[in-house]
Amino acid sequence: MFEPYASLFSKKLLLPIILILLAGLVLRAHHITALPVFTDETLHIERASHIYDFRQHPAEEGTGKFLFYFLPGIFDLTHGKTALFLGRTIVALTSLLTGAVVYRSGTMLFDVEAGFIGLVFYMLVPFAVFFERMALADPFAGLMAALLVWQSLRFARYPTNRRALWVGVFVALTPAAKLSMAFVGFVPVITVVLFAEYESLSEMLRRYFPYGLRAAVIVIGLWSLVLVPAAIASYYTPGQKYIFFPNFLVDTT
Repeated sequence: MFEPYASLFSKKLLLPIILILLAGLVLRAHHITALPVFTDETLHIERASHIYDFRQHPAEEGTGKFLFYFLPGIFDLTHGKTALFLGRTIVALTSLLTGAVVYRSGTMLFDVEAGFIGLVFYMLVPFAVFFERMALADPFAGLMAALLVWQSLRFARYPTNRRALWVGVFVALTPAAKLSMAFVGFVPVITVVLFAEYESLSEMLRRYFPYGLRAAVIVIGLWSLVLVPAAIASYYTPGQKYIFFPNFLVDTT
């Protein structure tokens, strides 16, 4: 089902890969402040500007995207003239990592040529370029999801404790970047069912289920760092709410 490790890289494609990655970055980063400011960008930059103060739990006002704020938050976002540029540029830079992971996943499933086609599509497709020119959580959540797909493919190829660890980490981190991405928890299961080598359902369960449980423990452990403080705060501080998901999209009142 998978390509041998030796065939996952092609020297003849090294230069085209680098050029496509750089071309995609230029498309995203060129005149990056020319696009008018989107309302959500202002809120994200404001929250990211004090995320490292740790005066409150990062998820308390994270609106289901608190992990993303740690990315632009590495910069000084207190100056209005540079905050938008820095917030957008760091998002554009994540496209390099996402593109590399897309290439790697494509080569694992098919061959280097398929991985290269996937890379070209991702780096040049207009909607990806558009969203990755703004300081939004979506591109960062996409990176986490792409890393999860890659690690799920590695896990399906041959399950180990280390690979189960990384699957669990990215299952936890993807919805932390954007909570509406919580469905990615099914990605490792679907990947194993579709791409793993097994003779029967019982063999698949015997081989993968113990490692799947370990990955689930990692997910529960990481999210307990968010849910336990939220539960404690709601119990001891009436009125204090952790905004995990804004309900204005589903509120019909």
